[in-house]
Amino acid sequence: MPRSNRRGIHLPIISLGPFERMDGNPEVISEGQSEEYVTVMRLVLPIDDAEFVPGNYRATHADWDSPLEINLYQIEYSSEDLIFQLGNNFQFGANIQLQNLPFSIFADNRGKYPCFYAVIVFPMRLDDWRRPSQEEIAQKKLTGIFSKDKFLALKVLNNLFSSNSYPADVPPLQYEDITCFVEQYFRKGDPPTNPLYQHLTLLDSRNAFEESIIDYLGDDLWVHVSRFVTKRKGTDINTEADLHEVVTEAIIEVIKHHVENRHWIEPFWNESHKINVAGKRRTIPKQPKKEPSIQPTLSILLSMTLIRLGIHVERETDEGVGLLDFKCLYTTKEAKPLSVMVEFKLAHHKDIEHGLKMQLPAYLTANKSTHGIYLAMWFKDSEEKFFKKPPKRTKIEMITKLKQIAESIQQEKGFIITTEIIDASVRPSASNL
Repeated sequence: MPRSNRRGIHLPIISLGPFERMDGNPEVISEGQSEEYVTVMRLVLPIDDAEFVPGNYRATHADWDSPLEINLYQIEYSSEDLIFQLGNNFQFGANIQLQNLPFSIFADNRGKYPCFYAVIVFPMRLDDWRRPSQEEIAQKKLTGIFSKDKFLALKVLNNLFSSNSYPADVPPLQYEDITCFVEQYFRKGDPPTNPLYQHLTLLDSRNAFEESIIDYLGDDLWVHVSRFVTKRKGTDINTEADLHEVVTEAIIEVIKHHVENRHWIEPFWNESHKINVAGKRRTIPKQPKKEPSIQPTLSILLSMTLIRLGIHVERETDEGVGLLDFKCLYTTKEAKPLSVMVEFKLAHHKDIEHGLKMQLPAYLTANKSTHGIYLAMWFKDSEEKFFKKPPKRTKIEMITKLKQIAESIQQEKGFIITTEIIDASVRPSASNL
């Protein structure tokens, strides 16, 4: 069953709870008393709050006689972000719809820099994550408070922000405000550079996963999805042609409209970033993402639009002649199974025509289907300022060529293939036109 979030929209992917990643062997901190260790907790403060003031602070807590040390500081790049460095290669199991989604979706700063870090030094070993009892697990599911360590850290930070020693007004942090944090462990007296062990916690609140996906897609998109579903609700789907029409319309009215008219292109581009080359900082310009990194976003968009109409979307299905990008499945009232194949390519891919001429017809033949959709994504801007491929071909020429190939396939093989290009190029804002 798809899970419904606070906006009443069905997410076509499983909801995920907290994840943990270990960096090192936790057994190295199991010996001795808790007071023999120091725990350093690092977390990103909410990105939309501008009242954080860098500095070293001390805050009191009822459990300790002496104030705790707190450092607030700003980071400029992901290379300075310990949570990003530890979580960037994290894999969300075998869920094919989540593979290749950027980790920044699930980080509390959503991949935006600069952002503020908080570092809290606890004079003991905080290890609520170690071997919880079944009773504690049940209690965490009930209350939504999964980490006592994080709960303690938030109390300390809120004590600081409400004290006279803090020079700005900050509203109290809620448990849901922080969903990712790192705990580093040191023996007392050891230098604070090489931790014995690091423990990363991700998605630590009841709705952290859902809220991450919702923020990633944006509020406007949910409006378009709801309008499309309302319009199409109750439409009879009795044939493959009917299913083909609905899926094509979903691509045009939701995905294509949102990308082209709302200029929602960020999920399909790698941002420019800086690297060190021979001791110098060099900027790598913005580039389109590769197909495997775009497919998960398209999968979620297709699925969340179509699932409320009873259409199930499978990604990378094995058709016996290769992996099809998307397969849209529907069962009629008479229990007749229908399917529509969707193949995706970057418009600048060297095999853009081959995919339409050979790959999609092969998938249709193997599946005994007659209707397919060939979806391409275009990145070259009109001035070729941001991206220059494909060379010597305009978008209009590409649209015309793909339609000609599809018409030829229909005449020769009888397959009905709709071709659609989504323009994700960088364009000037309306205010600059």
